[in-house]
Amino acid sequence: MKTTFKVVNPSLPTSSQFGRFSEVSAETATGMSQASMSMELQHESLWGEFSNQVEELLGFRIEGANAGPQVRRGGLRFPTRNLGSGEQRALDIIWQLKQGTAIVALEEPEFRLHPGLARRLSRVFREFAPETQIIVVTHSSQMIDNVNINNNWVLSIHEGSTHAKRVAGNDDFQALLQQLGVLPSDLLLKDFFLFVEGGTESQAIAPAWAKTLGLDIGLDSNVGVLSIGGASRLKDNLRIWLEQSRHSATPWHVILDNHYAKTLRSLCQDLEIAQDKITVLSEHCIEDYYPTNLVSEGLHSIFNIADIDSAVLEPKPRDRIIERILQEHNLSTKGWKVNLALYIGSRMSAETIPGEFKEVVTMIKEQIEH
Repeated sequence: MKTTFKVVNPSLPTSSQFGRFSEVSAETATGMSQASMSMELQHESLWGEFSNQVEELLGFRIEGANAGPQVRRGGLRFPTRNLGSGEQRALDIIWQLKQGTAIVALEEPEFRLHPGLARRLSRVFREFAPETQIIVVTHSSQMIDNVNINNNWVLSIHEGSTHAKRVAGNDDFQALLQQLGVLPSDLLLKDFFLFVEGGTESQAIAPAWAKTLGLDIGLDSNVGVLSIGGASRLKDNLRIWLEQSRHSATPWHVILDNHYAKTLRSLCQDLEIAQDKITVLSEHCIEDYYPTNLVSEGLHSIFNIADIDSAVLEPKPRDRIIERILQEHNLSTKGWKVNLALYIGSRMSAETIPGEFKEVVTMIKEQIEH
């Protein structure tokens, strides 16, 4: 009978052969050995899925052998204990998640992982979400959920008691990053960094538009995209980021809606930042660039709102029009911007992407190629 709840803690390394230490728990090592050598259909299926996920995350195959699972890399095979400690830790976590437990609590899964691997592993967690509820206890910014920020909770001790508070919005999320001690210098480990307004731009529009124009600005690329924090805290957050970034050797650029033109230019003047470091879009908001036919399709696909006359969607600023339509249909307006942007961004052709953004992409390409 399978357990319904399990806690996965960082395991203490155990002595192994030839002075090598194993970071894989004894439970995992035994389970992998049995499954890899078993001819039962259930074990065959489990081992196949596990091997594929390991290869996707770590870039090597893991194979069964009489002496225990072996790693195949570069045409050679060697024991898992010869892997780096972070790779062994990731291997252990994936195996634990494959056991079909209903709820798994991971205690500091980032332990021994370098930031890039921690970030990739956090994305793997989402693959298990349909079957397993995963609770992550972490002190790492790479492990927090920056896609669905409401999935994050902050635990704090106050007057001798532990208090839990759910991250309710972008302001809380920025406060969470500050509590974790995240500084701009920690994030600028890229060949180029692009500052945008909020989640709509950083999670959806900027990556989608850049991809259409032949530039990868995903999480694993050498170009980073940083959300300044949305309208409510944009001025204060932007000043913090710009003060830090102007002393950085990493090239960067700011691109914002026309709505923030005055604020942006004033800050650049105060901080003596050259105007060629900023781009102000001509439209009031990012939604003003969406083709009306895609807006109509998106509202139908995401919110089941059909038969919207294109003329209704023509007026600008369009974000207010869309919000009013949602309210008229008694639908929640929370999170609609990111959801609609994810639908529309990748469907826009290069011809419909604003010229200002195209110029920024061209400039970034030139910067990172030199």
